[in-house]
Amino acid sequence: LYALNVARFHPGEKAAQWLVDVLPFVLLGVAGEPLALVFVFYAVHGFAQHANWSVRLGWFNWLVAGPELHRWYHAIDAPDGGVNFGNNLIVWDILFGTRFLPAGSNVTEVGMTGQIIPKGLLGQWLYPFRRSAP
Repeated sequence: LYALNVARFHPGEKAAQWLVDVLPFVLLGVAGEPLALVFVFYAVHGFAQHANWSVRLGWFNWLVAGPELHRWYHAIDAPDGGVNFGNNLIVWDILFGTRFLPAGSNVTEVGMTGQIIPKGLLGQWLYPFRRSAP
């Protein structure tokens, strides 16, 4: 994982995120400054999550999805079905039983196995919409 990975998102995902994260607050009349602060937090937090550093957050791992937890989201040897889906807070993973941070264990390798990801930008944008093999 590297900090610059945080800027790599599918345009459809960013549009959906905007609809869920921003539009309701805009419709409720929330001023731009508080929204800007939220997105500054999102950006800084995202860079920290994906930074290639070994940081231990201790009990804070029960509140935020920091780098220690988020690395398991990307781990090749993560449990089937995926873990640590929380983008900023880990509360939903706690509620749905997908929080995963094994004591004394570190992520050894991140990435995807068994899939050939296109190298070009358009191919990567279309990749989520491919027809899966039966």
